[in-house]
Amino acid sequence: MTAASTFADAGQDGATFRIDDIIEAPCSNRPRNRIVFWCIVAMFFDGYDFNVLGFIGPSLMAQFAIGKPAFGLAASAGVVGFALGAFLLSDLGDRFGRKRMLVAGMAAFGTLTVACAFCDSFAWLVVLRLLTGVGLGGAVPNAVALGAEYARRGSKATIIGALFVGYALGGASPGWIAGWLLPILGWPSVLLVGGVPALLAVCLIATSLPESIGFLAADGRRRGELFRMLDRYHPGHGVPPDANIIAPESVRHGLPLRLLFTDGRALTTLLLWFSFVTTIAGLFFTITWTPTLVASMGLTGSHAAMILAVFLTSGALGCLLVTRVIDKVGVAGLIVCQLLAAAIVFTMGQVGTSSELLLALIAAFGGVFASGSQAGLNSIAGTYYPAAIRASGVGWALGIGRGGAIIAPILGGALLAAGTKPPSMFAISALLTAVSAMSMILLMVQRGSQLRDAAATVPGE
Repeated sequence: MTAASTFADAGQDGATFRIDDIIEAPCSNRPRNRIVFWCIVAMFFDGYDFNVLGFIGPSLMAQFAIGKPAFGLAASAGVVGFALGAFLLSDLGDRFGRKRMLVAGMAAFGTLTVACAFCDSFAWLVVLRLLTGVGLGGAVPNAVALGAEYARRGSKATIIGALFVGYALGGASPGWIAGWLLPILGWPSVLLVGGVPALLAVCLIATSLPESIGFLAADGRRRGELFRMLDRYHPGHGVPPDANIIAPESVRHGLPLRLLFTDGRALTTLLLWFSFVTTIAGLFFTITWTPTLVASMGLTGSHAAMILAVFLTSGALGCLLVTRVIDKVGVAGLIVCQLLAAAIVFTMGQVGTSSELLLALIAAFGGVFASGSQAGLNSIAGTYYPAAIRASGVGWALGIGRGGAIIAPILGGALLAAGTKPPSMFAISALLTAVSAMSMILLMVQRGSQLRDAAATVPGE
């Protein structure tokens, strides 16, 4: 059987081809693997450059003679920029192409990270980190949209989870690089290690990564580009030049944000956004304050740092585990993982000064389910929205969710200043994750109702 006979619509004289079936055909295995690989590379550098400032913070404070509040301004500027980039470049990706915006985002954050290494003014550092965040926030949703499109049926959430493994490993890498280079070459070297390779990767991605096949098929003005892409990346595709190619969605030329609230998606979008805010707030609350809290419970500083490192490392495993569960059982799997994460984080505040127990809880369960739940939410956003607005759906969810990353450190600092004890702090973090699970329960019920309503309107049902 030829590739053409695999996915041609025989009912249309063999001249009609469906994009979904082209992607599922055996000739698409190589481009699928290439796309996933380069998207993981992009996510790795995104994670590195987003987290790098935290690992060189003490050196920056000494260099510019600033205190922790001022340094927090630079860190917050990156988060705000990430949100802006997620809003703006995800919308542009749905209108002008996912590859284009992924490359643009990477080129921006790579260049600006290099520029940060040569800053001689703290004010300029804040400005550059804000602009760096725009590129970082724009790259993620477009990488997710591309990766999700080329995933086989029944594996979209897992593929998105694999992308966020790259992000998690990239986010942990500045710690290793800083430990090696800081004493020798200083803080600029840690930034250069993130920025220069990212720019080299941009060149490779620009020449090796294909544009979204669904996006090209939906845009009738780019038919020639579509067939050139098929010839290069899908050898043996068997699609004749005069074929009618059916895209699952048309290119939308309106305001992408508005489309997230049409066709019955308004409640789902709001529930997703609320869940993103509370999940990210709970995760950042735990990451930001765990070393301080466990140290105040009687553990040494080295134990406190080790606990957080284990939490972050085990989160990479959670990205794959939780998203695989979602592929198998749907949103219910995410809800169970969120509730487990809430229970484990709550327990962390009740175990006293037993470092071994804390390490076991975080390494085996806490980081897996907490970070995995965040990756699971990303996969829900990346699979729920149709292809034509997928980057916008993911981008706006990530951008709104970053509000939780801004709220969590401020809330934690205020609570600590008010004398809140460590067990109560962990309980608050657990509560945020549990509230996110409640939102997902409502979403599951709402989507079930939508499906029942749709079935009731089908003639003959």
